[in-house]
Amino acid sequence: MKNKGKGKSKKDIKKDVKEEMPQRIDYSTRYNEQVPIGVKIKHKNEIFHIFTEEYKKSVTIKEEISKIKNTPVENIKLYFSNRRIIEDETMNHDQQIRHNTVLYAAFKLENNEWESFNDLINFNPN
Repeated sequence: MKNKGKGKSKKDIKKDVKEEMPQRIDYSTRYNEQVPIGVKIKHKNEIFHIFTEEYKKSVTIKEEISKIKNTPVENIKLYFSNRRIIEDETMNHDQQIRHNTVLYAAFKLENNEWESFNDLINFNPN
């Protein structure tokens, strides 16, 4: 470490301190990177493992579930365990969907009503 303060001007001290400080991380390019994540989807007694990317729209998770369950995307709602609904057009990262996040899937029933969130988390097959 440099000897600060002895025989140096304030300008030289500021320059030394600036050189020793770690460089700031530039996050502006972060949205161009695709960070792969695995998300666990629970639906009653089923668990799906969906692989997507952190900086993709959340609807991509529903699209993968749609392929597995052969159900239209519009007939799927995704929730966090605190009952907060996942917004389709927002990026996974912005909704705090990270690797190993657990989400709950609800499907539209034949009578056009949605499955109850309580039924999803308290499912008892017996």
